[in-house]
Amino acid sequence: MTCGVPQGSILGPMLCLIYVNDIQSAVKCKLLLYADDSAFIVPGNNTKKIQQELSNELESIREWLIDNKLSLHLGQTESILFASKGNLHKNNSIQVQCTGNVLSCRTKVKYLRVELVQSLAGDCIADKIFRKSNSKLKFLYSQKKDVHIETTNKRLQN
Repeated sequence: MTCGVPQGSILGPMLCLIYVNDIQSAVKCKLLLYADDSAFIVPGNNTKKIQQELSNELESIREWLIDNKLSLHLGQTESILFASKGNLHKNNSIQVQCTGNVLSCRTKVKYLRVELVQSLAGDCIADKIFRKSNSKLKFLYSQKKDVHIETTNKRLQN
């Protein structure tokens, strides 16, 4: 191989971390990295300035990726504007651009398996936990005929 790391290799994750560790130097905004997921965070009150700064940062990252023989998948790249519900009524989307392409602006995104909504309300997270817990409890309830009460009491006392 002249470039890259074989997928599934033992050293792959470590080499990836070493390789992309300096990506932070390519941007001025806060950059969150976890494995192959990344997120830019640009705070502010002016939506136009946020749009412009995100577009500039995305272009900087794109150039860094090209210099390091990596690629940016714009089809998988999304933007979201977080704000209070009152401010979202005024403006609930932004138009971030990279190489003339406008990123899709979402009202909710998944980041590290957590669904985040624009207002940062925890409703959807709590609902998901509630539904998952409820399904587990239904399963346990359906299995109660196979569990002896004496066994359950002994385990609870220990």
